[in-house]
Amino acid sequence: SMWAGLTASIFTAGAVSFLLSLITKTLNGDTLAIVLLGFNLAIYSLALNWTDLTRGSLGIPGIPRPEILGSNGAYLGFCLIVLAFVLLIVYKIVHSPFGRVLGAVRDDELHASVLGKPAFRVKIAIFTISGAIGGLSGGLLAHYIRFIDPNSFFLHQLVLVLSIVFAGGLATISGTLLGAAVMILLPELIRFIPGVPTEVLGAVRGIAFSAALLF
Repeated sequence: SMWAGLTASIFTAGAVSFLLSLITKTLNGDTLAIVLLGFNLAIYSLALNWTDLTRGSLGIPGIPRPEILGSNGAYLGFCLIVLAFVLLIVYKIVHSPFGRVLGAVRDDELHASVLGKPAFRVKIAIFTISGAIGGLSGGLLAHYIRFIDPNSFFLHQLVLVLSIVFAGGLATISGTLLGAAVMILLPELIRFIPGVPTEVLGAVRGIAFSAALLF
């Protein structure tokens, strides 16, 4: 069921993120990014080849939704409610004492540690929380399109998420919402421009996506 699927995705992604935070405790910056990218590639390879569980490149079809969320409009409303709830949690975290320590660790981990702040424990906590939220979003996507395969969560999704964050501005909740609106809606709006041949529409959308990111 959808509720079991979402619960499993939250706790599984949170647990994996917790383990990753322990494995990468001595890493930061570019080195950490490279290791996490390698983990992404490993998970993709696992999903592609563990056919008994994932059906490999054939993917998993027929992912169910509750009857009450059967229409796309109802599902959109549900996702907006979930979004509001997640934003409330994130807002509370950012404006709490833990959030202030988190900001200090982000800006200068060594300085925060010298001042007695538990930088390592803070990183573990935020890794786990972020992973759980990421698992929730992945579960919502799976139950929306009702089909997933290894390519559903590969590099193009990672690039999109990072583009949203960078376009909206780092360390800002409202900026993330703005970035998501721009990076998701802009390519879609191009579909309605008159006179653009369908054979070049994909390329034009890609150019618009890249231009928005650069801007």
